[in-house]
Amino acid sequence: MNNVLLSHCFRSITSNHSWLLIITTSRRSRSSSAVTYVKARNNCHHQYNMRRYPTRTKYTSSSQNNNAIKPSPQQSHRSSNKSKYFVMSLTSFFAINAFGTYTHFHDNLFQYYPLPFAIDVGVGPSMLPTLTPDRGELYLRDVWSHRSIFSNDNREYERGDVVTMYNPYSQSIVTKRIVGVEGDTIQMFGEYASEFYKRDRDDGGLPVDGRFNPPFCQTMQQEYLEEDITYNKGTKNRVDNYDATMKVPPNHVWVEGDNPLESTDSRHYGPLSISALRGRIVLRLWPIMSSGGFYRMTGERPSPFSK
Repeated sequence: MNNVLLSHCFRSITSNHSWLLIITTSRRSRSSSAVTYVKARNNCHHQYNMRRYPTRTKYTSSSQNNNAIKPSPQQSHRSSNKSKYFVMSLTSFFAINAFGTYTHFHDNLFQYYPLPFAIDVGVGPSMLPTLTPDRGELYLRDVWSHRSIFSNDNREYERGDVVTMYNPYSQSIVTKRIVGVEGDTIQMFGEYASEFYKRDRDDGGLPVDGRFNPPFCQTMQQEYLEEDITYNKGTKNRVDNYDATMKVPPNHVWVEGDNPLESTDSRHYGPLSISALRGRIVLRLWPIMSSGGFYRMTGERPSPFSK
């Protein structure tokens, strides 16, 4: 043993590193000692952290790749499942909304609409002041209680309900108020037509829509003047023509907008089948009332002449 190395190690731990003091002595050179300071990574401290925080991943250089702690198979599987669930949830959300939108345009499919409620956004001035689209209002629509295929106690639509419906004549989704249900006697030119005429509106408050020329009320007035139309005052002058009435046929409703001067409704295209209705608006979700609650829709139609 001509070359015997005696090594003594002294360890001093700092926050992130250890210093190893190595004193090497050789028989061939006993008169001198080689003292080397070696800066090493504190492996003990690192392993302690990994035991305490098992999900923490240590990124090392290429020289330390073999010692890097890799996530367990269970952790990788759990992370993969989270990604799959997120993608499936997002896909289901868009699929349900796409199917729901499609069913709104088909009477036979709408009974399979997958959700009990829907959120509507008001568009257009026809329902002012009840619905105010300029304020960005959101409304909750009850879809379930009127068309549940699992119950025989479906709620019947009533006079005064604010409903969303599919208009087969304009092929659009609109919101109106039910003015008459099956068997009701309604005024074909609108219940405010005579008052509009008295206020110097020669059209009786009936707006012009090129898609319906002539409108339903004028067509019916000419065809059934003596048989199915009655006059309130018994005289056939121009004022009384705006009071012409008719009965709503079975399984139909008569709808009008709360703003008759800017509404295309049953006055133009006649009674609408109940199968075209897509639910009843029950609440205004946004903006919230000053009292902190939601505004509940009522069956009272506001007068267009009220200030």
